[in-house]
Amino acid sequence: MSIRQIISVFALVFLVPLWGASQSAPVKNEGPRGSQESGYSIFSAFGGKPGKAGLFSVILPGAGQLYNKRYWKIPLALALDGVAIGILVYNINQFNEVDDAYRMMLNNEITSYRGLTSLSDLARVRNSIRQNMEFSWLGVIVAHIFVAADAFVDRHLMEFDVSDDLSIELKFNASNPGLTLSIKL
Repeated sequence: MSIRQIISVFALVFLVPLWGASQSAPVKNEGPRGSQESGYSIFSAFGGKPGKAGLFSVILPGAGQLYNKRYWKIPLALALDGVAIGILVYNINQFNEVDDAYRMMLNNEITSYRGLTSLSDLARVRNSIRQNMEFSWLGVIVAHIFVAADAFVDRHLMEFDVSDDLSIELKFNASNPGLTLSIKL
């Protein structure tokens, strides 16, 4: 598979669903309080600042980290996606090479490939390499989702309110026997 095909698959998997969601009109529900928009969909997670950070990382690895101003994470995000894509490209090239040899041996054009003289042995190697290639696709998807989730969670933690006046107090109440737990937020 060429780089052009990999980019095309990436665009189909990640960008087309997002484009389609922006083209659709919101669904209105008639409830007891009148017309309300229902925001419960997969794309409602991309609302607000954490959603923007996650969306930016889905579109371009490291863009969510840039949006969050976590500049030191950008090379890590790019490296994670880059390594996953590099392993995928390596496995695709390996599979294409072994698949070509398998087809050539099937047509009696060659008698051995890297010491393998049996068609069944070469088929077993080919299937193993194909499985590695398929796991590589899964690795690219998991790495990409991890980078987007990092940006999403990091933005949530940036907006999390932690004031200096958080305390827990344990008091004895003389008028009512027992203990009282007071949490001051």
